Amino acid sequence: MFGYNGWKQQANNRLSEQSKVAETAMGPVQYATGGKGGPAIILNSGIPGGFDQGMLMAFDMLDLPYTFIGWSRPGYMSTPAETGNTLEDYIELQASLMDALGIQSAAIYGASGGGPVTYGFAAKYPHRVWAVLGECAVSKNYNLYANAVSRLFADIFLSNYGSYWLTNMAKKNPEAAIRTVVSGGSKLKGRALEEELALLYKDPVMVEITRELISSMSPMNNRKQGMSQDVKICQKIHSLDLEGIHAPTLIIHGKMDHDVDFSHAENAHNRIKGSELMVIPTAGHVIPLSSGYKVYVERKHAFFEKYKP
Repeated sequence: MFGYNGWKQQANNRLSEQSKVAETAMGPVQYATGGKGGPAIILNSGIPGGFDQGMLMAFDMLDLPYTFIGWSRPGYMSTPAETGNTLEDYIELQASLMDALGIQSAAIYGASGGGPVTYGFAAKYPHRVWAVLGECAVSKNYNLYANAVSRLFADIFLSNYGSYWLTNMAKKNPEAAIRTVVSGGSKLKGRALEEELALLYKDPVMVEITRELISSMSPMNNRKQGMSQDVKICQKIHSLDLEGIHAPTLIIHGKMDHDVDFSHAENAHNRIKGSELMVIPTAGHVIPLSSGYKVYVERKHAFFEKYKP
């Protein structure tokens, strides 16, 4: 238990050291920044998330001339749940955070459960968005617990003890950790899965991404309320105003995504005029943990470079 308690304290210290709190018109919002300076890119993490998981989305871009802002939605860590509990609240809170930080316009980059606020903001505030990127992003009604595999993964790993166990696994047996994360969000089975995993095991970058991803879900106790609110918001979606998005938009999705089905990418692509769709054939829900990582990174970099103001 000493190991567990020490890990939990260390994780909480890390979160405090790496983040700041902005006083916005709607209340306090936790955030972090990174990059070499330049046009702003707002990072909307998945479920469960927070500012740290948002910053992980820019893992491959932090040495580029952009200003990255990862933030915690209501109920995650130091952003009080009272700052909002509807999608409309989240959209307004993101606008308030940008105001507080003096950001007039930004690219909005959302992954997984960060899709609704990403697409919603781009539709409501077109004059404040220079580009949109949706990565395995929710674009319509979504239930995190709709399938048994996702529910089992959430029940086991989305808890303090589960994330502690995964953290230790990533340190002592990184191949097992990669297998756990990839297989939990992928439709690949049997030989196809083993061939994909064999390619990932050889790459030290995959080990680092796995460890950082697990870290970005730890500890879970101060993310639970935010996760609960996110799940409810996604379940209540009737139809997002995707036709209202006019900024250059890139949609990247793993064809083997078991968590957010590929139909979410098709829905967004079909309804956002002029959008680009990139399909990673062997990727599941965590695209950076796939054999398509290199082309994925190249496409992201080229997209932002092409449209940056």
